[in-house]
Amino acid sequence: MPPRKKTPPPKPTAPKRQGKSRRLNQLTAHLLGPSLRARGITINRIVTEWPSIAGDAAPWSEPASIRFPQGQQDHGTLTVAVQSGRGPEMQMLEPMIVKHCNQIFGYRAIDRITISQTTLTPLAVADMPLPPAPNTIKPDAETAAQIQKTRQEITAETSDELRRALDNLGKSLSGED
Repeated sequence: MPPRKKTPPPKPTAPKRQGKSRRLNQLTAHLLGPSLRARGITINRIVTEWPSIAGDAAPWSEPASIRFPQGQQDHGTLTVAVQSGRGPEMQMLEPMIVKHCNQIFGYRAIDRITISQTTLTPLAVADMPLPPAPNTIKPDAETAAQIQKTRQEITAETSDELRRALDNLGKSLSGED
C-alpha cells in the first residue's frame, strides 16, 4: 500500500469583513479588559482628570470607583464621593460629568453616577489648577473712543444708578478693571 499523502492543515480564514469600520477598543476589549480592570486604569484616568471633568465641583467631590457590567468596559457606573450636603448639587451636575468623562475616554464609558455623601478632607488648594485668567485685552483706540462716546450718551439720558450699572456691565464684559 502506497503511503498516504499528508494533507496540509486548512489555512485559517480571516473573519468576514462586515463592511464598516470598528473602534479599536471593540477589537481589543477582550484582550486588554482583564489587565486594565486589574490595574484600575479607568479610575486612575478619571482621578487625574477630575478637576477638568467636575469643574467647580472638584474641591468638594472625588471619584471613588467605577463598576462596569461583567465582561464590558463601557456603560459603567461612576461612584462619586461628595461632602455631606452637596448631594443635590452633584445630582444636578450628573449629565455634565457623564458627558465630560465620556469625552475624555472617547466612547460611552460612563452611563450613570451614584453619589455617596461622606466627610471628605478638602483637597489642597495648591493641588488644584488655577482658573483661566480673565480677558485682559485692552481695547484699541477706535473701541476706546466708542466706549467714551457711549458713556457720554448714557450720562446725558439716564439716572446715575442705571449709568453705574451699565458701566459696570461694560467693564466686566470688556475685561476692564
